[in-house]
Amino acid sequence: MVYVTEAHPTDGWQVPDNEKDGILIAKHKIFADREKAAEQLRKDLGLKLPIVIDGMDDKISKAYDGWPDRIFIIDKEGKIAYRGGQGPAGFSPSKAKDALAKLLSN
Repeated sequence: MVYVTEAHPTDGWQVPDNEKDGILIAKHKIFADREKAAEQLRKDLGLKLPIVIDGMDDKISKAYDGWPDRIFIIDKEGKIAYRGGQGPAGFSPSKAKDALAKLLSN
């Protein structure tokens, strides 16, 4: 998982659902802000997978066109094995799950 810039910061495009759920994260000013937000995400969602944090230059997000969310599966050769649509409309965890299962069965 790659944590990128906050999609709905409190000092930007905050959405009512985030306010209701207590997800109140300001726009990241320094890398430590992203680290803190990524750790909070891990804790809140009970994630066990590794989280890589995009730099303040947003290099990963720009390279993969990953904002606001997108699922990519990278194979063992480092090539893109699955490229999901851009979220939220194109975000399909079930299709990604099927692609991953197929990749792992080969």
